[in-house]
Amino acid sequence: MNKRALSPGTLVHNRYRIEKVLGEGGFGVTYKVRDNKENRISALKEYFPMEIAYRKPGTMKITPTVGSESAYTRFLKDFINEAQLIYNFRNHPNIVSVYHLFEENNTAYYAMEYIEGSDLSDILIKKGKRMSWDDLRPIVAQVITALRQAHKKGVIHCDISPDNIFVMKSGQVKLIDFGAAKRTMNTQASVVLLKRSYAPLEQMSANGNIGPWTDIFALAVTIFQAVVGELPPPAVDRAACDNTVWPTERGIQEPFRGWEEALQRGMELHYEHRFQSVEEFWSALSGGQTLPDSPITLTQPLALVGTRGKYTGSRLIIREECMMGVDTGRCRVTYPIGTPGVSRVHLRVWPQNGKLMAMDMGSRYGTWLNGQKMVRGLAYVMDTGTTVFFGDDQEFRAVEVSGTQYTHTAAGTTYGV
Repeated sequence: MNKRALSPGTLVHNRYRIEKVLGEGGFGVTYKVRDNKENRISALKEYFPMEIAYRKPGTMKITPTVGSESAYTRFLKDFINEAQLIYNFRNHPNIVSVYHLFEENNTAYYAMEYIEGSDLSDILIKKGKRMSWDDLRPIVAQVITALRQAHKKGVIHCDISPDNIFVMKSGQVKLIDFGAAKRTMNTQASVVLLKRSYAPLEQMSANGNIGPWTDIFALAVTIFQAVVGELPPPAVDRAACDNTVWPTERGIQEPFRGWEEALQRGMELHYEHRFQSVEEFWSALSGGQTLPDSPITLTQPLALVGTRGKYTGSRLIIREECMMGVDTGRCRVTYPIGTPGVSRVHLRVWPQNGKLMAMDMGSRYGTWLNGQKMVRGLAYVMDTGTTVFFGDDQEFRAVEVSGTQYTHTAAGTTYGV
């Protein structure tokens, strides 16, 4: 039995029943739990700094070691700050959501959404340490949208790396672990545990200016690692003698002319020479493509109506995740194999926080939202009247749904998805 973590079956806050340990770090333990109040599976993170605290056998209370009381209290405040910070982004589809923060047992806990999948680090291992830009692009696009929202609120993540980029089974990406995040831009760096290979020079200096460019550097290093198959030299080593061997020098072809130049600018040693916003970085990496607007303020219709193609006249009620494509094993809305322009798993639609979301799942042929090609892997809002088109002739329109429309439609079939 794990002596540090709470045992399966333990009830925390008279609400969260522990099922198993998901992971342990230097500052805490994360559990898979059953939320008895909301009747759902969640993840629960417990503040438990490994080196300066202990739990007496048979109790839930955590006690700082003698002489570590002030450090314990300081790190506890940081833990609570992290939870409060992430809570502010709970409506964003690409940032892990925190539901509940509370203190007891002389420590603190926060409950967050339980996500299944793999982090980018594990994905790279399974792929032989390398990915093509074509496969990596939808992942990076979603990280960019998460960082854009964080930076708008004056929050710098300060710990972008493959370990903190989580890819769900659906293809949706969640940015996790804001433990090192800073609340204000242009602030000075502080002494934190950082990943040397991903950290820019300004993050290693007490006088360094932290800003969006800090996250851009770490993300650029992550992209380099994924495409090349190994990390570049750390920034401190490059400052003495830059021996970076860039992708084209290794025989890796650019996706388009200027892509490697964008990567090099993202990894500039001096922050003044880097891109100053993630929007600029993404535009350069994608050949001028812009990101969709943030979905947070839009409202959700609850159904799609087929306006062209196989499902013309049908109303699809979206109550949970729905995949569309030719794969009958994974998709609820299916098309015959060989349907022109429709991939095996082409489109995902789902309700989230009072909105209807849509995502191209990496289709071969593309998907268009209101006439604009969707960026693969990015979550889009389908506001009332929005049309989504794919294949040679498959189109749906988002509509409002009244109570009676849940059971029947004037024409066609109702799908209670």
